[in-house]
Amino acid sequence: MLSTQVLAEFAAILLHKMSPRARPADVEAVLNTLGPIGLIALDGEVVRRAVEAHAKYGLHFYDGMIVAAAERGACGRVLSEDLNAGQDYFGVKVENPFGGARGLEAAASTRKPAKGVIHRLRAFEGPRGADIDAGVGLVLG
Repeated sequence: MLSTQVLAEFAAILLHKMSPRARPADVEAVLNTLGPIGLIALDGEVVRRAVEAHAKYGLHFYDGMIVAAAERGACGRVLSEDLNAGQDYFGVKVENPFGGARGLEAAASTRKPAKGVIHRLRAFEGPRGADIDAGVGLVLG
């Protein structure tokens, strides 16, 4: 499952913060590759839930949006190097995909959006298994 927020962050990083910046045609190609992955649309309820995540867990608002989107998508876990590994947020467990052998196994078992190295990763494990939600920092090979 892929949250629209993270998809937008991902595209913005490729277009504006990568050095050298990605060409729009390359970003479109990556987005086309990610196309088959289910999207979790954001709405007012997700925003409210993110505020609740901030109040209850002290999460930054945008991290709360990711947790709320995972919850909305009936995802059992979020793979993230940014959130606290092992933490449970509203029934969504966080796992660091780069933390030890288990983390590397989890990262390797997810679908890869494009050839390259994922520097920063967020992924949701949904009803159909692990689906990648590439946050920011996909370095194209």
